[in-house]
Amino acid sequence: MFDHLLKKNRISLNILLFIILFFAAACSNGSGGSGKIPVRPGEILLPGHPEKDVLENDSARIDVSNLKEGYFAACYFGSAEKAKLQLTGPDGITYTYDMPMDGSWDFFPFTAGSGAYTLTVYEGMSDSDDLYYTSLAEELEVDLRNELLPFLYPNQFVNYDQNTKAVAEAERITDGCDTQADMVKAVFDFATTQIEYDAEKAATVTSGYLPDVDETLASRKGICFDYAALMTCMLRSRGIPTKLQIGFSGDIKHAWISTYLEDTGWAENIIQYDGTGWAMMDPTFAAEMDDSQAAAYIGDGTNYTLQYSR
Repeated sequence: MFDHLLKKNRISLNILLFIILFFAAACSNGSGGSGKIPVRPGEILLPGHPEKDVLENDSARIDVSNLKEGYFAACYFGSAEKAKLQLTGPDGITYTYDMPMDGSWDFFPFTAGSGAYTLTVYEGMSDSDDLYYTSLAEELEVDLRNELLPFLYPNQFVNYDQNTKAVAEAERITDGCDTQADMVKAVFDFATTQIEYDAEKAATVTSGYLPDVDETLASRKGICFDYAALMTCMLRSRGIPTKLQIGFSGDIKHAWISTYLEDTGWAENIIQYDGTGWAMMDPTFAAEMDDSQAAAYIGDGTNYTLQYSR
């Protein structure tokens, strides 16, 4: 997905790194604090598959018991060599996921919020690398108990639990933080000072790659996708709703994050805390470039185009 990042010779390595969106009251273009975060500070929400309400056929099971929590679970146990899952929500965006092929359960978010969704499972045809047939299709009506929930649980792209080392590290680096903004700054500082961009990995990563937050933490290296997943894990596990965003910076593929603060709402601007206030800044550039270089590329933030939230 991100394997072509290093092939744009006119773009420096610094601007091939991940982009992260942070939030503060002075810089938000949101509508202000629009909802109570449905967890206590530091509470970790973890998904499950109780199988009280299941859609299934001979090769796949979809557990829709937790629609109100903002996610569903799926597993594949058929004979095809590959299977995909597509989800189209009320925003009209179709999300495509690779299903785990070992019979294990995986979790997927309703990132478009409450509304009507179409869920489809496709199985690969044995005589083709590119062709799939529809195996299971269902219409779902989702009524979330809180619109922030899809961005507080782990999922296939941001995979963690209570034993994940990145969760423990998030607790450590935010210990003593008095506010949500302090927590965001602590995670921001950790990412910009402790993680290095992995140019070799960027040049060789293949389609279907999924981040491993503990591997990124252990190696202290990663591509934009790894940075975004690690920080999303850290912030969600501390009770801060966070979106893992995938899209483009100019014509370069990127992954970044957006965070939600109770007082002011979702971030839609690129900002950095400088010790006295918030200013527009990209934290990757904060780690790799001086402020004037970064600001010249970022501009007013319109250079970024969002495709998907995970």
